[in-house]
Amino acid sequence: MRPVARFVFLLAGCTVLAVVLSPWLYMGVQAMAAAKVPFAAYLARHPFHRYFNRMFQVSMGVTLPFLLYRSGFLSFKALGLRSSQACRELAFGAGSSLMIFALYGATLLLAGLYDRLSFYSGIPWGWIFGRIFLTSVLVAFFEELFFRGYLYPLFKQSMPRALAIGINAVFFAIVHYIKPERSEDLDSVHWDSGFRMLGLAAEHLSHLSEMIGGIVVLITIASMLCWSLDRTRSLYVAIGLHAGWIFALQWHAEAMRPHVSWPVWVLGGGDLSQGVIAVLPLFLQWLLLNKWLPRKHPFSA
Repeated sequence: MRPVARFVFLLAGCTVLAVVLSPWLYMGVQAMAAAKVPFAAYLARHPFHRYFNRMFQVSMGVTLPFLLYRSGFLSFKALGLRSSQACRELAFGAGSSLMIFALYGATLLLAGLYDRLSFYSGIPWGWIFGRIFLTSVLVAFFEELFFRGYLYPLFKQSMPRALAIGINAVFFAIVHYIKPERSEDLDSVHWDSGFRMLGLAAEHLSHLSEMIGGIVVLITIASMLCWSLDRTRSLYVAIGLHAGWIFALQWHAEAMRPHVSWPVWVLGGGDLSQGVIAVLPLFLQWLLLNKWLPRKHPFSA
C-alpha cells in the first residue's frame, strides 16, 4: 500500500499547488492582454478552469519523476518507453486517431449537425496550429506517463487486469471532468479563486446526467489506451493515440460549432469528446488497431 499512499499524497500536493498558483497565472495573462502583449489576448479568452487544469498538470509533470523513483518505476523499461520502433509506434497511434476523427468531423459537417467556422480575426492559423500541437504532445506524454506508464502497472501489481483497467478508466474520466462550466469562472478571478474552483468542481460532479456522455467517452478512451499498452508492451502507441485525439478534438473545437440543439451528452455541444456518439468512431478505430497493431507479447502475459 505504500506506493498507493505516495500517489495519494502526490495528488493532494499537486492540487494544492494548482489552487494557490493558478489564479496568479490567470491574472498575469489578463494583465499581459491589457498591455497588448502579442497573442496574450488569445490566451486571455480561455476560462480559468483551463489555467487550473494546466497548473495541476505541470505540477504533476515536475513532481512525477520523484514518485517514479521512489516506486521503482524510474526506468524506460518499467514505464514502457523502451522500444526499437518508437517513432513508428508514435506515428501509427497519432495517424490512426487523426484519420478516424477527421472522418468523424467531416461526417458531422456533411450531415448538417455542425457548422464550419472561420478562425479568429487577427490570429494566424499557424499560431493556433502550434498551440494545439504543443498542447497535444505535452498533455499526451505526461498523462500517458502517469496514467498508463505508472498508475496502471501499479494497480496491476495488486489486482486483476480487468479491475485495474476499470479503476484506471474511471479515475482518468473523473480527473478530466473536474471543472465547472465556462460561464461560471470567466469574470471573477481573485487570489482565492482556486479554492472556489474546487467547490465548483465538486458541484459539477454532482450533475451526473449532464456528464454521462463525456464519462462514457473518456472511459472508452482510457480502456483503449490500457489495451494498447498490454498489446504492445510499449507506451509509445498510447502516447500517439492520445496526442492524435487531443489534436483532432481541439482543432474541431476551434473550427466547428453544433448546428442542431441535441443534448450535449449526445452530440458534444462543441466538444466532440463530450458526446456519447464519439464512441462509434472510437470503436471503429479499435477494430482497425486490433487488426493492424502488431502484438509484441501475448495479450494474456
